[in-house]
Amino acid sequence: MIKFLSFILTVLFVVSGASYAAAAPSAASDLIYDKVTALVKSDSRWGDASVEVSDLDLSALDSGGKQVAVRGFDAVKVRFLGQVRPGKRFTMRLVFLKDDKVLTKVLATARISVFKDVVVAMRSLRIRDKIGAGDVRIERMQLRDLDAAVFVSLDDVVGMRVRRPVRAGAYVKRDYIQPETLVRRGDKVIVVAESGILKIRSRARALEDGYPGSVVEARTVGGKIVFGTVNEKGELAVAF
Repeated sequence: MIKFLSFILTVLFVVSGASYAAAAPSAASDLIYDKVTALVKSDSRWGDASVEVSDLDLSALDSGGKQVAVRGFDAVKVRFLGQVRPGKRFTMRLVFLKDDKVLTKVLATARISVFKDVVVAMRSLRIRDKIGAGDVRIERMQLRDLDAAVFVSLDDVVGMRVRRPVRAGAYVKRDYIQPETLVRRGDKVIVVAESGILKIRSRARALEDGYPGSVVEARTVGGKIVFGTVNEKGELAVAF
């Protein structure tokens, strides 16, 4: 009977020890997962957007005794390899350190989703539509491109003209709209050449449409082709 109880206790000890040994790597993996996720989300490249990390693959830690190597690490550095695109799997190198000494390096992969408060069309916007206050709103959207040139303020959009159609519910991109056209092709315009206190004004005919800040081509009365920047008065400012 004593031998039987001794056998049971021995088995329980072995099983408990095995369970603990199995749990330790799992706990370490959870800690690594949390730290890597936090580092990816806090990377400065996202700017004022928020990021969610998914499908983080740390399976490289399971090979070559790397789980053992990273035990006791006190810091980890993340380096992105190649291009990072929302929704696409990307690769990064993880460097585990202890007391500023490298313990090991592994590769990991993950996906990210990027969210940002941007200007969104409330209705379908057609070419040449003038955007009113009721046509747009601020909404949190998932971006398909990290470099998407979007607007974050309604003031930057209201009063602008649509250059390319925008469907209802889509965010408004910068190259889809432009300021109100002040100069139209065929218009007679004033050309201003200024240098210090010297200012010369002449007349020309615009050869293309223009809005404040845009550069348009024009033909002077004498037939000379000039390029000028449209100012708020609808004049063309040219280099003297």
